[in-house]
Amino acid sequence: MIASQGGDDVYPFQCVEAPPTRHLSITNEFMIASGQTVDASPDPTLLELYKIAWETRNLEISLYWQRSNYFLILNSALAVGFFTRPQASGMPEYAVGLAIFGIVCSFLWIRINAGSKFWQSRWEHRLAELEKRLGVEPPPAMFAATFESIEEDAKAGLQFGEHSFPRNVWDHLVLAKPSVTSTMALLSAVFTIAWCAALLFVCVSRLSRS
Repeated sequence: MIASQGGDDVYPFQCVEAPPTRHLSITNEFMIASGQTVDASPDPTLLELYKIAWETRNLEISLYWQRSNYFLILNSALAVGFFTRPQASGMPEYAVGLAIFGIVCSFLWIRINAGSKFWQSRWEHRLAELEKRLGVEPPPAMFAATFESIEEDAKAGLQFGEHSFPRNVWDHLVLAKPSVTSTMALLSAVFTIAWCAALLFVCVSRLSRS
């Protein structure tokens, strides 16, 4: 089992795909390894639902980054084409078309980011609710953990307070918990604003020459 964390996109645990006969034991094994006491007869339906919700949530995060990377590459390629000028002075003839296409792509990027975050949040909430019903004492509190508990875990992992400058500056930045997905959403918004400004610049330049 592999633990992986990144910003607000926290994978509680990743398991190598197991044969179908062991599907219901994956959660049990993780709880035992984490020092949790598992009910001798946990509801197999709840365990299976938890596994489905966990895998679907991880899939949503994976798709989020794949889609964002596609749009980032597309917008970067459009920007290269927009700012690549011919030998003659002035903006290329196709600059207006590229700027409009850039605005459309960036706006669609924002919508896709929002849609992906919606489904990620939905599955994380389902996981938090299922954790409370797994028959584990005390509850595992991975997705259902309070912010204070999460912060304490992060401090312990960072060995917060044990480092000097400049490492302690980095530790404080980490504990501010900047959102990874929100940062990517902000980037898509910046691209949209930049493309609108580029289109305005091209139009004003052409009007001034006419």
